[in-house]
Amino acid sequence: MALVLRNKVTYLDSSGDLRLQVGPEKENYVVCSKTMERTSAVWKKMLNGGFAESKPLNPESEWIVTLPEDKHEPMLIVLNITHSRFSLVPEKLAPLDLYDILVLAEKYDITELTRPWARHWFNGVRKTKSPLLMWIAWALGDATMFVVTADMLVMRCTVDTDGRLVTPKGWHLDDTRFDALRPHDIIDRIAALRLHLLEDILKPINEILSRLKESTYGCCLLCTMTMLGALVICAANSGLDPIPRSGSEFQGSVMQLVEKLDKLRVVFAHEDKKNVNPLPTAKKVIQEAIKNKEETVPKFYLDRLVKQSKKIGLLE
Repeated sequence: MALVLRNKVTYLDSSGDLRLQVGPEKENYVVCSKTMERTSAVWKKMLNGGFAESKPLNPESEWIVTLPEDKHEPMLIVLNITHSRFSLVPEKLAPLDLYDILVLAEKYDITELTRPWARHWFNGVRKTKSPLLMWIAWALGDATMFVVTADMLVMRCTVDTDGRLVTPKGWHLDDTRFDALRPHDIIDRIAALRLHLLEDILKPINEILSRLKESTYGCCLLCTMTMLGALVICAANSGLDPIPRSGSEFQGSVMQLVEKLDKLRVVFAHEDKKNVNPLPTAKKVIQEAIKNKEETVPKFYLDRLVKQSKKIGLLE
């Protein structure tokens, strides 16, 4: 049966006894209170715990519960699920829509109710490369996607002038709009690993610069001056002017720094000195630093993700 609209009121149950006013817009949804109570212990306590949301004592008063902090569109999908209106549950969702639904599911402790759709929804957003995939993976227990997305953010996040991490999509990783499904310290961990990698990547380049400036590279002075000048000019042409001395001086991403350093070249005053080119070794050290970086996601996170996956059914 299709949804029934009466004066901008959406009836999830034609005999519903409870009106929900959702979001700042106060979208009106009439629902069955017993259905709400059966599907969620949170709703049961809310509607029967003597709170403002409890049923009015006066039988002639309409029972209205206001939920101003909830978004009305994902709430409608959640209510369609709880009221067994499965034909109205979308088969595909954008990452932000899926995130919003999972926020409500977590808030009202009904994430398990998404089980019939969770795998299909998630498969539909896997290839979007949205940073939100990490929060979605956390809610649904997809350890692989959580790790992949966290690693991507370590490698591709930049920082703004305030030192806040900025995702490849252009929004702040610590945006409070996305606090609901975020592990409490994952942002600090991503920031620390990013900075540590930048330091490791810059170290061999700065060691080369120091040795050239001190004329201790085992070449004649002319070769040393030529190599140093070529290196500095090449770095400037790549957008590194000057070459950062520490990771905190670089606001770009790890990948951006690697790409810039990969363009570095040196020039030799004497052809027979090309075998002392220090850059191949430095670039090998950089690749090893990336390959052997510390794990972004600690084991206790992975354990929690596995438990959540079994609960939701993603491992089946």
